[in-house]
Formats: sequence, C-alpha cells, structure tokens
Amino acid sequence: MDSKLFSLSFYRVPVFEIWHTTIARRMLLWEMSKRDIRDRYVGQMLGTFWAILTPVLIMSIYLFIFAFVFKIRIPTESDNMTQGWGGSYTLYLLSGLVPWMSFQEIINRSTTIITSNSNLVKQVIFPLEVLPLKILSSAMLTQFVGLTIFLLYGIVRFGLPTPMMLLLPVVMFFQIVAGAGIALLFGAVGVFLRDLKDIISMLCFICIYLMPVFFTESMIPNALYKVLLINPLSHMILCYHDVLYWGNFVSPLSWLLFPFFSILLFILGSRVFFSLKTMFGNVL
Repeated sequence: MDSKLFSLSFYRVPVFEIWHTTIARRMLLWEMSKRDIRDRYVGQMLGTFWAILTPVLIMSIYLFIFAFVFKIRIPTESDNMTQGWGGSYTLYLLSGLVPWMSFQEIINRSTTIITSNSNLVKQVIFPLEVLPLKILSSAMLTQFVGLTIFLLYGIVRFGLPTPMMLLLPVVMFFQIVAGAGIALLFGAVGVFLRDLKDIISMLCFICIYLMPVFFTESMIPNALYKVLLINPLSHMILCYHDVLYWGNFVSPLSWLLFPFFSILLFILGSRVFFSLKTMFGNVL
C-alpha cells in the first residue's frame, strides 16, 4: 500500500489549496452562485422567484397535512428531555426535513456539475473548485426559506424557542462543510462515472427513510434505531432536532460525530477533486 496515503501532507495540500482558492476567488464564487440561481429558472415567467416559492409551497403542504389533517403528537410526558417545542410531530418532522432537502439538493446536483459546465472546464485559467462549491448557495437559500417558515410557525403556535436555538449557526456551518465535501467528491467522480447521478438519486430517495426524519427513537425497535445511526447523516438530523425541536442536548454523541464526519468528508472530497481535476478536460 502506498505510504503517502498515510501522509498528513497528502491531505493537507488539497484542503489548503481549495480553501485558498475559495478565499482568493470569493467574488467569482459569489457571482457564479447568483448566476447559478438565475440560470435554473431562466425563461420562466416568475424567474428566480421560484427559488423562494418552491420551498414555501413544500413547507405549506407539509404544515397543512401534518398540523391540520393528521394531528399526530409525540408522547413526551415520560421524557425529561423536552424543553422546547416537544409534542408537535409537525415541527419534529420539519426540523429534520428542512436540512435534508437542501443537503439532498447538493448531493444530486453535484454529480453533474462538472460535466454540465464542460466549456468552463476546458479553460485553463478557470478555477474548477468554484463549480461544485457554487451549488451550496442555492441549496442554503432553500434551507433559509424553509427555516424561516418553520420558526414563524413554531413561534406563533408554541411561543419563543429555547436558547438552544443559538447553536443553529454551528450546525449549519458543519452542514456547509459536509456539503462542500460532498460536492467536491461527487463532482469529481461524476465525470468518470456517468451513472452516478442515477445511483445517487435512488439512494437519496431511500436515505430519507433510513434517518430519524419521520420517526423518533421510541417509534421503532431500539436495535433497528441503533443500526440507522450508522448512517452519518442521521447525526446531522439529530443535531437539528436538538436545536430546533427538543431545545436540549438529547443526542450529545451526534454533536461529536457530525462535526468529525463533516471535516473528514471535506478532506476526502478535497483530496479526490485535487487528484482528478487535471483529467477532466481529457474526459470531457
């Protein structure tokens, strides 16, 4: 086995290069991000307004179904862990669904982000790292709109959230780090494995049922719940549940595992992208 795989510099160099490129080309990244949002809705009557309208409609549908049609409640009387908006299944569902919607968008779009910009890839001076990173902005815009509706509904219906809400930027930061790693990794691999977009699309459809989005720990057998925690993204959802729903550190282990997973994913994505980017032009 190649000894350089265990060398710190083998991973440090691409991480610092991508970080340096992001800082040095931040204005280009900003303009590319805005253009990415505009181009997705070009030619449509409502234009970029769809970027806001779509998550609003999705959130409204979920709120109507689970808050006014299926009035499900989560039993919390026997739990000493609830200090926030516990009891509302609607808020529990949305506190996990909102971040997953944006993360799923990053995962799906990253698989074709390089191949769909082949004209830019063949320009020698263009910083290729900008392409996968630009999709983070539109995904986080979707999440921002969803969180705004979530918070407004929660405050109007149940009152002010707990101080735990102050940790929301921390969770979002590590979500962005993980999203950047995913975008770099799948963006690079997708150039060589064109089937990746269909594989990932199917896995995303399945994955939402393999995370604690629709169910709590008490709703399924304990053994099965522990198996589902093998999925690293489950810990992202659990951190969001703690901040947005429980208002307490119900899943303290997830607060250690999710940041670790995010940093590890960014390092892996940076290394793979750094290694493969010189071959993009030949393949495309």
